[in-house]
Amino acid sequence: DDQRHSIARLEYFAYESNSNLLKGCKERLLKMGFQEVQDNSSENEASFTRITSEPENDIEMTVHLRPTDFQGEQSPPKGLDLIIGCCFADLFDPDQLALAVKRFALGVSPPLVYFPITFAGTTQFNPTYSSMPSRDPRNQMIPSDTTAFRVYSESLTSHGHNLDPSLIENAISDHGGSLISKGTSDWIIGPSSDRYLWE
Repeated sequence: DDQRHSIARLEYFAYESNSNLLKGCKERLLKMGFQEVQDNSSENEASFTRITSEPENDIEMTVHLRPTDFQGEQSPPKGLDLIIGCCFADLFDPDQLALAVKRFALGVSPPLVYFPITFAGTTQFNPTYSSMPSRDPRNQMIPSDTTAFRVYSESLTSHGHNLDPSLIENAISDHGGSLISKGTSDWIIGPSSDRYLWE
């Protein structure tokens, strides 16, 4: 007996504490076909909805854009199925991250937590760039990409970033979570396809 479970409604809670990015977030949602709707549940929250037609059924998608730091959320949404933090987990002390996420994981069935592109201090150019003389007479040499990325990683660490994913895994395990899977990111930024990231 092949029973298919179809999703009829998808609700997404997005947190953005940088008020300078909110306008761009709203514009992106509108370009994706969402419509802003009146939501009386929160004074600051903006909500957007869209219905997507799928072969099996229509899916009603709602995005709640909350202009706050998720750590300061007074009323975390309940009954979440999935928590996603892209380019995110390395920004926090591992124990503080685990405790903050745990507030969102209350309920009968704990959610899956997915942290893609967690920076571990390794970035490289392909092909690599070696050091070379500078065209600027004030600078004698341009460092190699290896040196530049090493200095970048050291700078992040000095500002409180965690570049050891195993510490995140341990902290989440210490607070009741368990690791399902991990691996390296195949996030490749191409100079042609992703030109805006190279500028």
